[in-house]
Amino acid sequence: MLEADLYDPTLNPAYAELERHFGFIADPAKVRMARHKGKVERSVPVVRQQLIAGRSYRDLDEANERALRWCREEIGLREHGTTHRKPYEVFLAEEVDQLQPLPVESFEAAQWKECTIHWDCHLIFEKCYYSVPYPYRGEQVWVRADQKMLRVYLNHQLIKTHVRVRRAGSWQTDTQDYPPHKRAYLEQTPAYCRQRAAELGPSVGQYVAQILSDHAMRNLRKAQAVLRLSESYGAEVLDQACRRALSFGNLRYQSLKGILQKGLWKESCGPPRACSLPLSAYRFARSADYFVQGAGKESR
Repeated sequence: MLEADLYDPTLNPAYAELERHFGFIADPAKVRMARHKGKVERSVPVVRQQLIAGRSYRDLDEANERALRWCREEIGLREHGTTHRKPYEVFLAEEVDQLQPLPVESFEAAQWKECTIHWDCHLIFEKCYYSVPYPYRGEQVWVRADQKMLRVYLNHQLIKTHVRVRRAGSWQTDTQDYPPHKRAYLEQTPAYCRQRAAELGPSVGQYVAQILSDHAMRNLRKAQAVLRLSESYGAEVLDQACRRALSFGNLRYQSLKGILQKGLWKESCGPPRACSLPLSAYRFARSADYFVQGAGKESR
């Protein structure tokens, strides 16, 4: 029981599922009132002492067979101290016809845990990370995990479902759970940026392709920023601005933005030319020996 209350007790979620599965009623006793507990609890130490302690069984089937015989032929035929009746005879006469059939499906015990949804739209369950829609960031939720699936509940309402992962450090992320501006960044991959740039114009396509040719992931944000300029200036103007920037071999975003803001895209320019190579493409014109020799002469 999670919360003790005489009228509205809150059951452990896993035990509440067991109650619903088998169709019985859980009726918690009052707090610190041992006399309110049923005498049936006395059966637990009796079973431990008379059926388990000092005994060993070949397997579970043998243990169950011995327990069934013990209930029918031994403990069940002893007169009860309060009712002065034999429990097994009462069971056959009054209780057996009232029993309900067992559920067709077996009960699967699930794990329940209260978790916090962090500001990166993920919760942590058993060292694995699962995404939850961004409006629920900061909320306390209940997580139910069975063998295959993980479900997230807020105020008894299912808000997210994931396939469960086991390896510590694994991430189960649905990009649709992120805010729109974050989702747009994640969905605009280098391949998408190249395709979208080509649609805006040949010069935009060439400009973005050259940006992404050197460390595509590092320059992805820059390529996305170039594409967003079309929203303010239009595809045709952006294409002309990219053509001018390419004619000077200039791939700096601020330079491209300056061309647009100052209207320099209207001025004529030469054909696009190759832009500056990345530093990794350059080689020294002179060998290292040249500099060593030069240093020696100066020292003399």
